[in-house]
Amino acid sequence: MRLRTRTVVQTLCLLSFIALVLLGGAAIVGPLPLDLWLRLDPLVSLYNPITSRDWVPTLWGGLAILALTPILGRFFCGYMCPLGTTFDLGRKCMATGGEAKDPPAAESSRRWWKYGFLTAITIAASFTIPAVFLGAPIAWATRIYALLLYPTLLLAAGLGIELITPFSDLVGSPAYLIPAVPRYDLQLVLTLCAIAMVGSVSLTPRFWCRYLCPAGALLALFSRRPLLRRKVSADCIQCGTCVKNCPMRAIDDSPYRTQHSECIACSTCVNVCPKEAIQFWTDPLVPPPLPRRERAVRRFLLASGLAGAGYAVLSLTQLRQLHGRPGPGQLVPTRLIRPPGALPEADFLTHCIRCGLCNQVCPTNTLQPLGLAAGLGGLYSPRVLPRRGACEPRCNACGTVCPTSALRALPLDEKQWAKIGTARIIPQRCLAWAQDKACLVCDEVCPYDAVNLRPIRGQAVAVPFVNASRCSGCGYCEHHCPVKADAAIVVGPMDALRLSTGSYRDQGHRQGLQLELKPVDRSGLGPSPSDAVPPLPTDALPPGFSD
Repeated sequence: MRLRTRTVVQTLCLLSFIALVLLGGAAIVGPLPLDLWLRLDPLVSLYNPITSRDWVPTLWGGLAILALTPILGRFFCGYMCPLGTTFDLGRKCMATGGEAKDPPAAESSRRWWKYGFLTAITIAASFTIPAVFLGAPIAWATRIYALLLYPTLLLAAGLGIELITPFSDLVGSPAYLIPAVPRYDLQLVLTLCAIAMVGSVSLTPRFWCRYLCPAGALLALFSRRPLLRRKVSADCIQCGTCVKNCPMRAIDDSPYRTQHSECIACSTCVNVCPKEAIQFWTDPLVPPPLPRRERAVRRFLLASGLAGAGYAVLSLTQLRQLHGRPGPGQLVPTRLIRPPGALPEADFLTHCIRCGLCNQVCPTNTLQPLGLAAGLGGLYSPRVLPRRGACEPRCNACGTVCPTSALRALPLDEKQWAKIGTARIIPQRCLAWAQDKACLVCDEVCPYDAVNLRPIRGQAVAVPFVNASRCSGCGYCEHHCPVKADAAIVVGPMDALRLSTGSYRDQGHRQGLQLELKPVDRSGLGPSPSDAVPPLPTDALPPGFSD
């Protein structure tokens, strides 16, 4: 019955996680927040405030799980974690046999790997360098399901619809039902990591959970002797069945000895015991025995701490690492555009856990994971890629799903004032400037009316100019620019408005911005050009014309 209960709980947790991923991909807001599971990650809940030096109220769920762990043991690993359930399903699908039993010394040494990983994350966090995203299990599960499996599902659905297209006379017009497949950068890296993590269960059940998961190490520290723990009665015949079937190998060679910090309370041993001699029950609290202080373990943890410090120092001393506000000597990537509502760069990097949920819910697919353009500290953080898609001014999905408030949840009237950059025209590429060809695209598509066409002397047609005070950096102009390859109008992070607190609208007014959306033209005629603007002199060229 216990195994059945665990299976039901695991199934419900995984299905709820997948349902939220699907709702996020369809941009549907349900009764539960789309970032619910990310809020329950105990590693994120504890270490994100340490890294950012700021408490995020939405992360109380993970701390509640930590508080229950000394009572219930590692129940989160055994029952709730969608990544752990994925590993269990992966092992069943692979139909692998029993694992090779390593010597106890080798098994014990491997278990220290996760404590080393946790030590490295702790030291990096003390330097305000975010490393939690490298090991947070719910963040990994979100990346795998939302950024890898969800696009694969849509691709498979589209191919299936295309297969029945020849029979469209019988079934209607399936071509109109083909879903748009979102595409993401760094997919090869994510795919290789997912294959390694799931494929490792063919060698050892829950390889990641046993040896590498820093969240598991954190929960193990809280469950060295839980109140509800495994007990073996005198009816035990020491057949070894429980030892053989334990997925975490938390039972020593003697069935009477249990490493409670490694036990995930899965009750597998209870269900396989032929004598029903095992149960999970409460015992009076007894001080746990002190661990053996082995030199090898101390050296390993010291090396892990040095690795975390090295990662932090390497991040802080990299040329492209962004520290606070841009200034003299600071290299800022010219195309690094953060999503609207992003905190100032230093705070943004320490809050963001790189879960990828904002990338998935973006309806225009403009949000993409970043590589090393902003140094190690910016790896896999979200950025706006206007050529891929524009940032819709009437959408605030990315901020509403961010579990750590790295992206502020802005109402729409505030979001349209969250300036993320400024567009600039490159005349050498522009059809109007360089080739005297009439082109109205950037002017027509700009939702803020920040692009104006003006006649100037020496040009056969009206040419575009950007009014920086009206430009929000949304990227509509760059996305729709008909010039192939690199667009003739591009968006950069210049004059981006990024606030930790306060009103974007009020700050925008103080800076002289005019970020009001132009009325939607429903006549189909499009906005009228600014014919009343007098011609400019020949030397009144936009910035960058002589570059």
